[in-house]
Amino acid sequence: MAAGLGRPIGSQLILATAASNVDATRGVRCALPWIRATLIHTQLKRLVATCSRQSTRTVVDSMNKRLISRLMHQRVSQLRSSGVYFFRGDFEHVLRGVVLDYTPRGLYIEDFRFPLFDFAGPNLLYSNRLTEGAYIEKGAMSESAIVDFIMTRPEILSDFGEVEPVGLQQFVEHLRSAALLNPHAQLIQAATLILLDEYSQATKLLDEAPLNLHPSDVPRWKQLRDCLKQGPGTARALLHKVRQENLAAFGVLSSS
Repeated sequence: MAAGLGRPIGSQLILATAASNVDATRGVRCALPWIRATLIHTQLKRLVATCSRQSTRTVVDSMNKRLISRLMHQRVSQLRSSGVYFFRGDFEHVLRGVVLDYTPRGLYIEDFRFPLFDFAGPNLLYSNRLTEGAYIEKGAMSESAIVDFIMTRPEILSDFGEVEPVGLQQFVEHLRSAALLNPHAQLIQAATLILLDEYSQATKLLDEAPLNLHPSDVPRWKQLRDCLKQGPGTARALLHKVRQENLAAFGVLSSS
């Protein structure tokens, strides 16, 4: 080897080794199969090592949503779920449970409430992120540990630990809280009062349509008010129709 060229590396080393094994009477051509096989073997080893490193990184950084869902169902009796929504199966008018809101960097946990008679369809207007531990960073813990963490939060324990599901009276009290003084919540409060047979209060709310009512809520407000004027039964029938539509949106079958 000429001075200054340094030591052979990589494929140069393979070629140098091959050259030393070549039979001088047969020429370099006889060594080509050996060279080709050695190069392929080296490339395969590098590929396997790269895939192994990537696989390890994926395990650490990912959240297996299906596994988390399966573990949630194992932990809570009669649990129902639809996408990111997990709720008690013994509901009547209001769904109660937890929302697992996945993001590219982690997971947000929300205390979930939803009235099935909401004209707007599935939403998080009535839900709140946990007061503590509302976010889990991706890779911070295993799927099993995530479920353990969720099920030890006070709000979630309350959701699933109560003997009876949340009732309409409890829900209307929640709506009257300062955090939900908005026009759409006022519409749903009137709907709740109708289901509680408190028609005079519902009529008063519907007769006082707020000026900042969202355009999409204007026809809903008018429809519910007109139905109530026709009679409580007509208003209840409308809310029952909305309930059935929301059950379908959550993928829950209902015969009632």
